Formats: sequence, C-alpha cells, structure tokens
Amino acid sequence: MRRLLELLRANLHWVLLVVCEAVALLLLFHGSLYHSFVGAAASSSVVGRIHTEGSRWRSYLSLQQQNQQLTAQLAALEGRYLSLQRQFEYFLADTVVPQVLTPLDTLDTIVREEPSFTFVTARVVSLTYLKANNMMTIDRGARDGIKPNMGVVSQSGVVGIVAQVGARYATVVPLINESLTLSCMTLRERHVGNLSWRQKLSPSESIVRGLPKHAHLAVGDTLVTSGYSAIFPPGMVIGRLEGEGAEGTPLTYRKELPVLLATDFGQLHHVYVITGGYTINLEEPKNLEEPKNQEKPKNQEKPESKEDL
Repeated sequence: MRRLLELLRANLHWVLLVVCEAVALLLLFHGSLYHSFVGAAASSSVVGRIHTEGSRWRSYLSLQQQNQQLTAQLAALEGRYLSLQRQFEYFLADTVVPQVLTPLDTLDTIVREEPSFTFVTARVVSLTYLKANNMMTIDRGARDGIKPNMGVVSQSGVVGIVAQVGARYATVVPLINESLTLSCMTLRERHVGNLSWRQKLSPSESIVRGLPKHAHLAVGDTLVTSGYSAIFPPGMVIGRLEGEGAEGTPLTYRKELPVLLATDFGQLHHVYVITGGYTINLEEPKNLEEPKNQEKPKNQEKPESKEDL
C-alpha cells in the first residue's frame, strides 16, 4: 500500500491530466448535440465489435453441444429411414400382398406396427488401426442401454460390433480387425459374400470373398449389409469395389476383391449404436414339440363287460 501511494505521489501530475481530460471530454459530448451524436456513434461501434467478438467466442464454445444435438437428430432420422426401408421391402416381397395406401396417415399407421430403429450416439474415446486385432472404445455403456453384439455405424457406413460392455464404456471390434467377418452383398445385383480385413491392408481397405463366379461386378459397385445376421439390418453401406479403370469398368472374377471402406477410421469421432428395432431371438423355441417319451394319459374308464352288454 505504501508503494502504491508513493507511485501516485510521483506521478500525480499525470493522474490530474487524465482526470481533467476525462472531465473535458464528458462536458464536450454532453454539452453539444453534434458531439453527442459523434460520441454515440463511436461508442456504438466499439460496443458492437465487443459484442460481435463475444458472440463468436460463445458460438465456438457451444460447438460441442450443437454437435451432440446434430448427431442425435441424425441418429433419429437414420432410424426412421431404416424403418421405412424395411416396411417397403416387406410390401414389395413376392410373399406379401401389397396394401393400397391412399391417405398418408395409413402409411404412418402401418409403419408404427413395426418397432422403429433406435440409436444411441457415442463418442470414440480410443481407436487403434495399425494392429492385427484393432479395437475401439466408446463412451457409452450398460447404463445407456448398450449390450454385446450390437451393431455400430457411423454417418458414412458400418463401423463394427460391440464386444464388451462396462457401466460407462464399451469396447467395439471394428471392421479393421482380422477376427471379424461380416456378411455383405452387392447393392446392384444382390450377390452375397463375406467381408474381412488383414493387417497388410490400410485402414481404409478390406477384401470381399465368396461372390459367385456368374456375378456381373464392376468398379464402384456398392457393398451393403446382407441382413443375414441379428446384428445389422440389410442395406447399410459398407464400401465399394475397387479395381483398375474408371467407375463402371467390369471386374474379372477373383476369389478376393479389394473394397474401399465407406468409414474413414482415421477421422472417426462419433458413432451410432443400434439399440432397438432389429433384434432376432436366437434362442430355440421351447414347448413347441411334445417330448418323445411323454406317456399318454391312460383311459380311466374300464371297458364294459359282456354282462353289461
């Protein structure tokens, strides 16, 4: 405190100069109408710049919250789209009699008869993509409804399958894991094959096997999930076939064909876990058949004797 007083005494003339200038400017801008307008314009310009910069910083700090809201909305739209796609596939099947839909509310009523696809948005906490058995960790767990063997997708395509679940976190086996094999099919001709990955491949590539020899394949053909499992619904994008030449160039048959994955694992930050709308009970039904050794109930009534006859 003593040093502060000594500093003020040493610079007392500068302090008086500043105070006098402030009083003079105050009298100038409040005593003349013209100078009042000039002062208001100058102050509004400065205040406007301050508010603009403050708004920019607030927008930047709220980007994470906005991103979470957008991912949640995108998950809801994706689930709605898959539900509609599933319903139209049922309508177009040969074994189903198509229904005549005239009003829009009729379609909405029919769609509600099937459970809608539900997703849980998650953030990628850790991911490896240079090992043979790469793994991924997300910040959602059992308390969020995550269970083992649930499908995980991104905005671009399929990501992997949930392997282990904790209370707050879950471990996912991505497509870039040698132990994972996924059933897939070509979108154009619907030929079924198996997708797998090897360590010698880059994180953006994979291979497909098992496609039939008579299949007419071309560069750029889209690979989607086949639906032959209880994990992924049919029609979810996996990637596209690669080869020499421009897109649409016919491919010669090979046991293994290269695939460019739709998901960029190097830039993967948010994913969606399929938690509902596509569940198949794999347990064998019980009490459908009678036991072979089951004894038949004996007839309690005694046959009538000849005397009764």
